[in-house]
Amino acid sequence: TYPALGTYNVTLTVTNGGCSHSITLPVTLVAELADFTASETTPCKDEVITITAVNSDAANIYQYDWSVNGGPPQSPGRSISLSFPNNGSYSITLTITDNNGCVDTKTINNYITVTGPLANFAPANAGGCQNSNVTFNDLSTPAGTITQWRFDFGDGNSQTFTSPPFTHQYVDTGLFNVKLTVTDNLGCTHDTTISSLIRITAPQAG
Repeated sequence: TYPALGTYNVTLTVTNGGCSHSITLPVTLVAELADFTASETTPCKDEVITITAVNSDAANIYQYDWSVNGGPPQSPGRSISLSFPNNGSYSITLTITDNNGCVDTKTINNYITVTGPLANFAPANAGGCQNSNVTFNDLSTPAGTITQWRFDFGDGNSQTFTSPPFTHQYVDTGLFNVKLTVTDNLGCTHDTTISSLIRITAPQAG
């Protein structure tokens, strides 16, 4: 039994009759504790964050195992880069194994809270005559958190709105893809594109 943590020199001596031989090797006793910090604990959806082990001596650690919401462990090293596709809260667990095989684990429940809008929209009318106005209805969620709507109307024009109505005049005929990018009050963004959404025609009598 050793009185404290630290490095001790241990000597082994073997004797055979009148012959003996000794060897001395160091033994290091450590007590590293699992702990970590994140570059961001309230990221947007799909934003890459880094979680890093802290308050331990990397020279004494053999392996770092990371887990999200109790999922399978990942062992990329002292830091791990993560992104989350869905809103919600996520628990993080770090298990460290030191060079002597001793293990320590720390879990912080609901450590990461992911937020962000989900862009969605529909036209009030999916077509019209040349030079007609088309109004788009915002269906993005969560309602009440979005502060900016940027529409790419598919005809070479785009416009950023801070409130409805969202209306655009199509001066050319054709079939147009429309893209909406929304930004919420935390600066998180999301976009969606609907292909062949708007059809503008110019019928001619004859």
